[in-house]
Amino acid sequence: MAREVTLDQFENELTDMVESWQNESHLPLTSKLREPIARGFSLIFNSRVDSKGSAWPEHAPSTVAQYGPHPLLRLSNTMYQSLTTSSGDSHYELLTDQSVSWGTSVVYAFAQNYGYEQIPAREFCYWSDGMIKESMQMIGIYVDARYLKPMTRE
Repeated sequence: MAREVTLDQFENELTDMVESWQNESHLPLTSKLREPIARGFSLIFNSRVDSKGSAWPEHAPSTVAQYGPHPLLRLSNTMYQSLTTSSGDSHYELLTDQSVSWGTSVVYAFAQNYGYEQIPAREFCYWSDGMIKESMQMIGIYVDARYLKPMTRE
């Protein structure tokens, strides 16, 4: 079955869809985005690479001497847990019907991510390709089910 649509009709339908999107709550979608975000941060910590694909610098000998050998950025696991779970004292999350904010309130996170004095940058706070791809797939499925499928039934 095919439906003939003029460009003007198509433009009007897209405009209606955008207005509908802006005026509706999308909390079911933003809540689901927790999964790829948490999974993505876990992969970033486990792969130990920055957003450009460069490996994080290893611990300084003085750090190993003071704390013993341990995975990078995982001495207490506080920062890791705050970014890979949606619970805990240091986890920051704000879900609205239109957006997702996700992060950590760990005091030393900024210095670890960007570097500070003798601390080399070990960038961990970024959207990885996997996080973006998985999130876009979720958004696509949501948009398809909510907006596009109803259009094709008319």
